[in-house]
Amino acid sequence: INHRTMSLQSDCPFSMSPMHKALQHLCFSKGISACIAPPGFSPLTSYLVTYTRLHKLFMKMTGSKGVVISKQDREEVLMTVSLLTSDSNYFMAVIRNQYGSRRVQTLLRVESSYARFRPGEETWIARARSPFIMVMSDNSPFSMSTMFNALQQIHLLNTRLKRLFNLMTSCEGVGQFKDLISTFDQSQLQMMASMLTSDSEYFMEVVSNKYGSRRVQKLLGVSVDVDAFFYDAILQRFFDIMTDKYASYVATRAVVVFDQVKKHVMYKHVLHYALDIALARNALFLSNDPSGNFVVQHVLKLYDLRCTHNVAVSLRGHCVDLSFKKYGSYIVEKLLEAEVSIDVVVVELLKCGGNRLMRLARSEFGNFVVLKALKVTQEMNRVDLFWDLVQKLMPLRHLLLRSHGSNIANILESCSMANSVFNVASY
Repeated sequence: INHRTMSLQSDCPFSMSPMHKALQHLCFSKGISACIAPPGFSPLTSYLVTYTRLHKLFMKMTGSKGVVISKQDREEVLMTVSLLTSDSNYFMAVIRNQYGSRRVQTLLRVESSYARFRPGEETWIARARSPFIMVMSDNSPFSMSTMFNALQQIHLLNTRLKRLFNLMTSCEGVGQFKDLISTFDQSQLQMMASMLTSDSEYFMEVVSNKYGSRRVQKLLGVSVDVDAFFYDAILQRFFDIMTDKYASYVATRAVVVFDQVKKHVMYKHVLHYALDIALARNALFLSNDPSGNFVVQHVLKLYDLRCTHNVAVSLRGHCVDLSFKKYGSYIVEKLLEAEVSIDVVVVELLKCGGNRLMRLARSEFGNFVVLKALKVTQEMNRVDLFWDLVQKLMPLRHLLLRSHGSNIANILESCSMANSVFNVASY
């Protein structure tokens, strides 16, 4: 900070140039522009304007004279909370004050009534996580009062989210849902869309449910404002939605009802994820096909982490079956070579029944998969997986001798000898 201050005070054009570039990379709070003015504009002037606003707001929030917050319009409230949470120390100074604490609590109620009517944007409570963590360790009765008020608002929101989830995913009354939402006005529809898309994991749980997917489809296209919420939510989890059985119907419906601008962006996402989506949906079929498996092998040889992960997830639960087959075993071996997919294969081997694992280790192609699993877990220093696999296979050691699994038996023998030496040394 001292160096920046010196740069501001210096008249040297070279020192001002780095300062100008540095300002472009500074992080600003939402609602405060981070754009750098053209040459000739004094950055100091902009700083003084912001400082003046913060000073005026502080006096307004902490003054004893009454301030009517509830009558402010939404944009004014957003600007107020953006400034309040722009600096954690500034925020703490406000809520430690008796009047500041009361007014922030009022803002909590006012802002929550807007119910995140801004697609893709967090509530200011979420943006103020750092200051609220400081509140927890603060002894001021006024700041703690603000914290308790915030927690009440969060608890209320969570209760509403649970009720909404039950409504959306219930197997009862699916046909009547359209009639129900037809009685809602625009603000109620926006409230519902806002809550459904408030968290990406929550949204995925709803749309990946058979009945949740159907109900969300009925909400699409009811208004441009409602669509804006779902548009952002779909793009945020585009691949997950497109590769889910029920959620994909939501994306398909969205392409039909969205305006041309939104459709264009979604088409671009489809092109970007085309290979991943095709593989995720068809990886199992291709892996079992005499010709299609070469496509999967080729993709895995690209060593693209995202593609490899998606293939592994698609083949989860089928790796043992594939390992019995010539070309399927090649695919499983490739998955074992990547850190993003090794767990999927080894965990499946560990869950495999003893008799089936024995047949796999003795089989013509499966033995290569088991041997590969032992080698790569050791090479990658995955000690947990390696020894779990050794313990799983150790009772089968005598059955692997004089079979395709003889190399596996040799590794198990060396592990057994190493354990014996260690035990003797310990004794």
